[in-house]
Amino acid sequence: MELLQCLAQLTSETNRLEAAKKTARFLQADDLIIFIMDNQLNVFLPGPGFPQSLPNGKAWSDFLTGHDELIYSGVVPYPTKESQTPAWAIRASDGSVGVLLGGNPTEKERLILQEIVLIVAPLLKQEQIVQTTQSKANYHAQVAAKAERLSKTLDGIRQNLMKVIAENSQLLQLTKQQNDDLAAANEELSAANEAIVEGIDELNDTNNELKRINEDLDNFIYTASHDLKAPISNIEGLMSVLIKKLKVKGWEDDSTKRIAELINTSIERFKETIVDLTEVAKIGKDTQDNEGMVSLTEVINDVLLDLRGKIIDYGVEVEHWIAPEIDLFFNRKNLKSIMFNLIDNAIKYRSPNRQPIIAISLESTSGYQVLTIKDNGLGIDPNKKDKIFGLFKRLHMHVDGTGVGLYIVKKIIENAGGKIEVESKPGVGSSFAIYFKHKS
Repeated sequence: MELLQCLAQLTSETNRLEAAKKTARFLQADDLIIFIMDNQLNVFLPGPGFPQSLPNGKAWSDFLTGHDELIYSGVVPYPTKESQTPAWAIRASDGSVGVLLGGNPTEKERLILQEIVLIVAPLLKQEQIVQTTQSKANYHAQVAAKAERLSKTLDGIRQNLMKVIAENSQLLQLTKQQNDDLAAANEELSAANEAIVEGIDELNDTNNELKRINEDLDNFIYTASHDLKAPISNIEGLMSVLIKKLKVKGWEDDSTKRIAELINTSIERFKETIVDLTEVAKIGKDTQDNEGMVSLTEVINDVLLDLRGKIIDYGVEVEHWIAPEIDLFFNRKNLKSIMFNLIDNAIKYRSPNRQPIIAISLESTSGYQVLTIKDNGLGIDPNKKDKIFGLFKRLHMHVDGTGVGLYIVKKIIENAGGKIEVESKPGVGSSFAIYFKHKS
């Protein structure tokens, strides 16, 4: 009876997460998530009301790649990125997947889970379709309401005009001429409105086509970067085996070592490029739901901790005078990405002739909070500073990199309604100003 009550609650949008935990406890686990197949992306996505991503930024689909009934058995970083929670992913006969988190389910409990998924997954799929349909219906209703209000306004104008005519009969002839003129103007306006409507329809078609192209491009980048991971890992493994074979047979010499080093360097750069492509594909996918008040000092300290090895190795001095209570309204992950890329670049492009110094400051202006990151590094040719924000654009080829970091920074801040500016002088250093839009 308790299991039936849990199933009833799972099919309702209300308290679905609580019902999932109760069902999981019935199956000797801590939590339950049900996934349905997204036919467009060809990946498993959590059903409505379930956690849509892992806390470390990874997608659930990264773990649901098997083809058997038990498609995954291992650990996942859930509910926090530091966690290592046991997970069992069981495929039902309709292709949907149930994931038990925590515990160690028996064969009987796995069979029960399959039956639960068979019952709940179709309802989740239908719920997803209904939500999409309701969104479209709401949009059309808003358009219809606006049209109705406009029609009522025009009716009121016409009624007032007829009242004036009735009360001022001596002006009837003049009014008639005015009405004729008004009718002609209305015809012209109607023709103009028709042209505007046609233009809007064409613009909507163009926007929809651009949206489709952008979605196709994002899907292509994501799929390509994901599908390239396995081959490059295979190449890396084969290289390791090859080097061991050469050592055993005594065929390794200085030339072979050099070639192997070059190949391994190319593999590492290829892997970096794949990671960067994945990050580019993710730009803009974070919604405003992930925005909130973020401690700027905490984010800076996190980034400095991540780069601690480089800071110590190169003797970098980092100065900032930002009070701990200063917060920004922003997506925390995106803010950390901005800070990491800019500080890491300041270290990469340091001058060999002086100690690297990085200064970080914040000021409030009309409409923006301006974060400035200034260094005393190599600097940038003023004629080329706009090129640094292009995808895969690099000005200093002697430094390792893919030319994606500043592109990501620019896209993130522009998607949030802000902007980025750079001032630089070769041999003196660079100053990047990031404008965060004030939130009401």
